[in-house]
Amino acid sequence: MRLLGLGDNTFDEYAHAGVAYPGGNAVNVAVRARRLGAEAAYLGRVGADDRGRHLLNALASEGVDVSRCQIGDEPTAWVRISVVDGDRHFVDKDPGARRHLRLDASDLAYLEGFDVVHSSIYSFLEGQFDDVRRHARVLSWDCSNRWDASYLERVAPHLDWIILSLDADDDGAARDLVRRCLALGAANAVVTRGARGAMVGTAGTIIEQPAVPVTPVDTLGAGDAFIATLLVRTYGEAPDPVAAVAEAAGSAASACLESGGFGHPVPIGGAPPRAGAGLRSRS
Repeated sequence: MRLLGLGDNTFDEYAHAGVAYPGGNAVNVAVRARRLGAEAAYLGRVGADDRGRHLLNALASEGVDVSRCQIGDEPTAWVRISVVDGDRHFVDKDPGARRHLRLDASDLAYLEGFDVVHSSIYSFLEGQFDDVRRHARVLSWDCSNRWDASYLERVAPHLDWIILSLDADDDGAARDLVRRCLALGAANAVVTRGARGAMVGTAGTIIEQPAVPVTPVDTLGAGDAFIATLLVRTYGEAPDPVAAVAEAAGSAASACLESGGFGHPVPIGGAPPRAGAGLRSRS
């Protein structure tokens, strides 16, 4: 399987700990897919700064192809995060260079070489959505919790996978949202709800998957680990969607036990990270 992460990137800064991690939905999904054995690449735009260099180097060290990435004059995107009882909260952000990603004809042709293209609402690609759809064999799109009715009507009919976050505790509301996306035309629909687990509409049924209980260090990137596992394990002939969803829940739980989206920490502003600040990473 060949998977491309498209668009979304950021630098996750934990100011209270003095440390930052490369990340972003499309970046994290590409890395997690590569760790599961897929061939993975990332196409996005970063700045010609330390953040951008570290992000690209981290991806390359994970075996993710970054040869098509754009380097612009804008700063690399960043977000400032606090962690309370293991759950992440966003304090401030600057979308920076990723807002300026523009795909030319050669970029769009590049998409055709992948089995799955994954992007998100944070990629600022809505103006190029139709072009991306035409060139992607399978298109996965994460709407996070920023979707509304008009957005779903715009994108869901054209997606092979639509992923949404929902804060509501009501199982019925989550189930109805999956059905709504399928009725709009999405081939598969995923609703993630953190500790309440996920619901996945695929292969003519709705799979209700409880979360795997853990004491989280950091929930950042857990949903991306879920998505990557689901995309990889449902690819190919005769996949087992129930087993894939269960494995995805396990991947999400494991991601909660380490800081950052996929490791590779770096001190903020050259200051050494505090002891015990969650510097665990995987090489």
